[in-house]
Amino acid sequence: MDETTKESQNCDKSSVVLKEKQQAMKEQSGNGNPVTPKIKIPRSRNESTSSDENLHNTTITDADTSSPDGKRQKHPHTPDSPPLTPTTPLAQSIGSGMFGYGITPSPPRFVSLEEIMKAANGVENMVLAHEIAVDNNFKLEKVNPPDNSLEQKVKEVVHKAFWDILESQLNESPTNYKQAMALLKEIKENLLSLLLPQHTRLQQEIEEILDLDLILQQADNGILDFQRYAQYILSVCARLCAPVRDEKIRELTQTDDVVPLFRGIMELLDVMKLDMANFHIQQMRPHIQLKSIEYERKKFKEFLDSQSKLSAVDGLEYTKTWLKRNYESIDVSNETNCKIITNKILVNAYLELLVWDNG
Repeated sequence: MDETTKESQNCDKSSVVLKEKQQAMKEQSGNGNPVTPKIKIPRSRNESTSSDENLHNTTITDADTSSPDGKRQKHPHTPDSPPLTPTTPLAQSIGSGMFGYGITPSPPRFVSLEEIMKAANGVENMVLAHEIAVDNNFKLEKVNPPDNSLEQKVKEVVHKAFWDILESQLNESPTNYKQAMALLKEIKENLLSLLLPQHTRLQQEIEEILDLDLILQQADNGILDFQRYAQYILSVCARLCAPVRDEKIRELTQTDDVVPLFRGIMELLDVMKLDMANFHIQQMRPHIQLKSIEYERKKFKEFLDSQSKLSAVDGLEYTKTWLKRNYESIDVSNETNCKIITNKILVNAYLELLVWDNG
């Protein structure tokens, strides 16, 4: 009974205190002073202790204040607190939707360098496939830098330095085969890259004869015969190369100096790789011609998608403007056939490209 009596007394005290607070608020609102209860914003656990102290005693005004007669009325907006409309900065920051407000826009999407390079490579492959499909005489050719250009001079200096190092190491006593082993390794990789799937026996033969571990043991023991390996490499090239390269191979077989011989072998392998690439293009051309339209459409779509991710801009904006401008410049009011209208627009648009601005 004592505990029940104490709880009843506590409830009575709380009711009296609550009624006194309500009466004070009514009297204050009756004097024309709006009630502005103070709300203390709790400090988050991770918030820095050096933050602005004003955050703890922020005062907000109730939108509905009490009138002298005790009824609730809407608090009128003042110049200091304009109404929340779509034209206010706060409303504009929220974003506009169907009814003036909407969700905030999604953050910008970032594109990785890998995606950019993939899109760029896709465009290059698309252009290459188009050229192969429409040009029956298309073939890859070696691109040489212009004469007396910086690129040509740098290339000549680098190549000369490589072969000078090889020659100086072979003339050392004892002979240093470090550069020579790197050269043989590169030659072996180039020969294997020229093989077709059916060349299994030749691949096994190259792996056995050009065994780099065995060659290194021969070099350490001073019994390495560079000429023997050079002649074997030339015999493999003769089996793989096009007939047009036979003259170059005969010329190299008569060369006795090691450095010029292997330099000629490297140049021959570069030409053979180009010949092999053109051979594959010739074999794949009928298939590429059948699939070129579908392939180009797919790669072009991937390129446009990557552009939209990168800059959020329509990749066909200028194309659409160009076609719309030419559509508006011709009279198609008497035409009802869509195909004829489209042809007229395209013809007029392409003719516009031939009008160059000499200024």
